[in-house]
Formats: sequence, C-alpha cells, structure tokens
Amino acid sequence: MFFSDTKGYDDKLAQVFPSYEILEVTSSLEDYSAGEIVYPDDEEVIYVGYPLLVGAIVSGDAYMYSYNLDLVMEKLSRLTGVYYDKSKFIAAQLPDCDYAAMKTALNNYKSVTGAEELRSYSAFLAKLELVEDANKALGGECPEIY
Repeated sequence: MFFSDTKGYDDKLAQVFPSYEILEVTSSLEDYSAGEIVYPDDEEVIYVGYPLLVGAIVSGDAYMYSYNLDLVMEKLSRLTGVYYDKSKFIAAQLPDCDYAAMKTALNNYKSVTGAEELRSYSAFLAKLELVEDANKALGGECPEIY
C-alpha cells in the first residue's frame, strides 16, 4: 500500500517480494481520514475513517470490502434513523426548540448511507458536516441530539 506515487518501487518490491499487490490510496484530506482506494484490478472503493481504511487493506479485494461496507452502511443508516426519531420526539416535547434543520440534515445523511450512486467520500463528509453543524446550532435550552 502506498500513500504516494508508486513509480520506481515496482522493481524494488519484485526483488524482495515474489508476489505482491499495490493498493493506491488517494485522499483530498491531509490526514487520509477519508478517501478512495484502487485495488490491483482497477476496482475503486471509498473509505470514511481509519477503521474502514484498515478493512479495505485486509479484505483482499474490492468485492469483499464492498460487501462489508454495505453492512456498515446499513447499520449506520439504522442508527441515523434512531437519531432522526429522537429529534422528532424531542421536537414534540420541546415545541420552542427548532429541530427542523437537524431532521433535514439527518434525513440527508441517511440517504447518502444507502444510495449507491451517492456514496462518495466527499458527499458523505458534506452530509456529516451538515449534521454536526445542525447539532451544534441547537445549544441553549434545546438539547443536542448526540
């Protein structure tokens, strides 16, 4: 696995390791906390967070990683639904608090966890940032959702 250009390393790797595969990791983030991975068969997958990066490295191929990513996203979608229901419940209990932005942000976040065509790390991070901003904006007498 390389976090930089692989040019010039192929011959050196072949001398040390008779069989190897190179995973290319790209990220627009300086700390590589989210990005894309290209497997040797040119299959491209996303990761969001270091646990998914490690999962992509050890999974062996894009198919197995994608299968596990689907499971993670399904669970994240369910958890997001719980937070959405919590925001509806609190909004009903505290009518003076405006939870509309939070409910919208959670709904949008849930859509990006399930939609295959929307599943890019930039879309994912943008939706997550909206949820975090809406949560922080509550403050005062209005309890945060998480």
